[in-house]
Amino acid sequence: MKTKLMLTVFLLNAFTGTAQFKTQQFVDNIPSLPGEGCKTTDDDRSNFIIKVKDLQKEIDDQIKKAKRETKVDENQVRNAAINQMAAQYGLSEDQVNKMKNKKKMSAEEKTALADSMMQMQTNISIAEINNMKKMTPQGKKEWAKAYGAEAYAMGQANQGSNTQQKIAGSQTELALQLQNLNAAVQQRALDIQMQYNLIENDPERIISLGKIQYWDSLRVSMTGQDNGQGEKMDSLSVLIKKEKDNYCEKYTPQYWKVLNTQYANLKASYADYIRIADLNRAVANMQPVKLNLPVGPEINYMEYIRDYLDHLSAAFIYKLN
Repeated sequence: MKTKLMLTVFLLNAFTGTAQFKTQQFVDNIPSLPGEGCKTTDDDRSNFIIKVKDLQKEIDDQIKKAKRETKVDENQVRNAAINQMAAQYGLSEDQVNKMKNKKKMSAEEKTALADSMMQMQTNISIAEINNMKKMTPQGKKEWAKAYGAEAYAMGQANQGSNTQQKIAGSQTELALQLQNLNAAVQQRALDIQMQYNLIENDPERIISLGKIQYWDSLRVSMTGQDNGQGEKMDSLSVLIKKEKDNYCEKYTPQYWKVLNTQYANLKASYADYIRIADLNRAVANMQPVKLNLPVGPEINYMEYIRDYLDHLSAAFIYKLN
């Protein structure tokens, strides 16, 4: 038996390690940026983009698969909540079945159910509440005093058990860890996105692009005219090529620098995404209704890989020739 148990644990560890290794291996296999930059040939540029597009499709398939495998069954959660209510409030099998089957309960049944749950929670029945309306002020005062003494005695009797308090404390601690780690990961991603935005919104880049478009439209308008426009068209072509070259040489290195920063962050963030996935499962499974979320692929990490590939597929966006 001990040998079988050890073998099972080994196989589980091997499977988990393989799943994690494949995710990291996928990131390691993302193609590096061509070393030629703006001078990259059309064939090399095309081959590079094809590789990236293939990886985009692969990661999209993995994300869809992961979402299917980790989808929570709403009916299962609903039934689990009803079962827990049944245990907590002592509901009958008939009441439970009606709630699960979504059958309409009569007014009397709803009142009886509410009365049972209230008595379990507060030790007060609906009948007592109705009787209180008929009490004199002095009678209400005496009742409240007696109920307070009873509640205090019950509290003292249960004071030795602090399991629920410990659970609540653990939930708060885990939720705080999750919040802080999520905030740190998201802030890094936001900082990188802001660097992309700075390039895209650079006023000089927009002016340069405007020049190219204007000169090109002017050159096109001269096509077919036999008024000695050849030299002017050639001059415009020289201006356009020079501006396009300068445009690429200025903004492509900037864009690639941010790409390298994002790739480094992608690799460095793997452990954080694993921890976030673990914390999400831990917090969810500590709720009153147990979801028992499966230990599956880290979807958020895969989506960040997809985000990087989206930017990588635009590696030559500033090469206009």
